[in-house]
Amino acid sequence: MDPTLLAVLSIFGGAALTGLVGFIAAAIERRREHEKWVREKRYEAYVSALTLSAAMNSLADESAQMAETSASEDRKILLRERLTSLSEKAFEAAAPFAVLGPESVDVLLVQLTNAPTFEERNTAHNALIAEMRKTLKIKD
Repeated sequence: MDPTLLAVLSIFGGAALTGLVGFIAAAIERRREHEKWVREKRYEAYVSALTLSAAMNSLADESAQMAETSASEDRKILLRERLTSLSEKAFEAAAPFAVLGPESVDVLLVQLTNAPTFEERNTAHNALIAEMRKTLKIKD
């Protein structure tokens, strides 16, 4: 084979191989960046949901205490307003779960929201945190 042809083929072959490797590396990096973005957005959504959940649990406990005592009507109205406000924020906080997933976290969040007693809320809260940690790939 002609040495000039061999040199030209080597140059173009090397350039093609370099381009192919670069393309593959870019695709891998793009996928990693997307996974990182999803993980960050999930983390933000999880923190927001847990913060609201803690506030709602506190209000639920306060409401239970009010039921046991004779609280003033003004205090009851204030509590209802705070609960309504938090409920609206909870819907906003839960919305990213539909997009970011996974469904298992969404299901556990609903269970936490619907838990009627302190013990059931505590159990649902612990299960939710465990699932969130699993989703975010946080090792114990």
